[in-house]
Amino acid sequence: MKKVSVIVPVYNTQKYLDQCLNSLVNQTLDDIEIIVINDGSKDSSLEIIKRYMKEYPEKIILIDQKNCGISVARNNGIKAATSKYLGFVDSDDFIDLDMYEKLYNTIKKSNADIIVCNYKKYFTDSKNIKKINVVNNIKSSNIYNDPKMINNIDFGPCNKLFKRDLFKDIEFPINKKYEDLNTIMKVFFNAKKIDKLDEYLYFYRINEEGETLTINKKVNDILYILDDIIEYTKTINCYEDMKKELKKLCINKLFYYLIISYQLNDKEYINKFRKDIINFLNKHFKGWKKDFIFHADFKIITKLILTNNFIFKIYLARK
Repeated sequence: MKKVSVIVPVYNTQKYLDQCLNSLVNQTLDDIEIIVINDGSKDSSLEIIKRYMKEYPEKIILIDQKNCGISVARNNGIKAATSKYLGFVDSDDFIDLDMYEKLYNTIKKSNADIIVCNYKKYFTDSKNIKKINVVNNIKSSNIYNDPKMINNIDFGPCNKLFKRDLFKDIEFPINKKYEDLNTIMKVFFNAKKIDKLDEYLYFYRINEEGETLTINKKVNDILYILDDIIEYTKTINCYEDMKKELKKLCINKLFYYLIISYQLNDKEYINKFRKDIINFLNKHFKGWKKDFIFHADFKIITKLILTNNFIFKIYLARK
C-alpha cells in the first residue's frame, strides 16, 4: 500500500499540466500514487497524462471518463485510492517537491486526522507570489473545541492531507457549485484531531487575465450547499453547538453572493435570489436580522456597493 494517494482532476489544462505533474512525480515522498482523472478534456491533456503514465507507471494511475465535472472526478478518485491518506491537487496548480513528505510525517507524528499547511497565490503573468497564512486561524484540535473554525479557515481541499476514512459516506455534490465548502466542512466535522504545518507548500495559480470574478446563474447553488451543511450538523447532533457560527457563515456567504449576482444584469433572477436568501435565513435562523449590521438598509447598502465601482472592487478584494 502506498503512503499517500493524490487526486488530480483534469479538464483542458494542457497549458499547466506538465508543471503540475512534474511537481507530483518528483515528490521527495516517493511512495505515493497519483490518481489523475481526465474529465473528458478536449485539448491534449489526455496525451500529456499518458506520457507521464508511461514514464512513471509505478506512480500514475489514469481514470479516463466522459465530462462529468470536478465533483464526479474527485469522487471517482477517492473510490480508486488505496492509501490511508488522501491529498488533492488541481491540475493548473503545483506544489513544493517536499510537500507530501512534510505533511505525511507531521500527520503520522501527531496522529491527526487532517493536516493543514499554508499556500501561495501564484500570479501566472507577473510571476508574483502572495503568501496566504491559514494555519494561524486553527486554534484548537478540532472544530468542536473551536466552532469559530467554521468562519476562520478555508475549506478548500488542496492544502491539506486527510485520513481517507473521513470521506466514508461523504461525497462531493454533483452538478453543484461551491462543492468544496460542502464536502470539506463535513469532513472537518468527522475529524477528532486537526493539526497544522506553518509552511507555504501549495501554489494556487491565479490567471490575471481572468482575475475578474465570473458569475453565472448557478450562484444560487450556495443555498443548497449551506442547507445541506446545516442538515448534516443535525444528523451528527452538533447543530445547536455550531448554530452561532453557522448563522454567521450563512449571512456572510449569502450576502456576498447576492452582491456578485448583480453582474448577471437579470433583475428577475436577482430579486428571486434575494427572496430565497431571506426565506432561507428566516427558516434556519429566526431573528437573524438582529445580528446583521446591514439588515435595515439591505437594499441601500447593496446598491451602494454595486453602483460605486471603487467600493465594489474593495468589497470583492476583501473576499
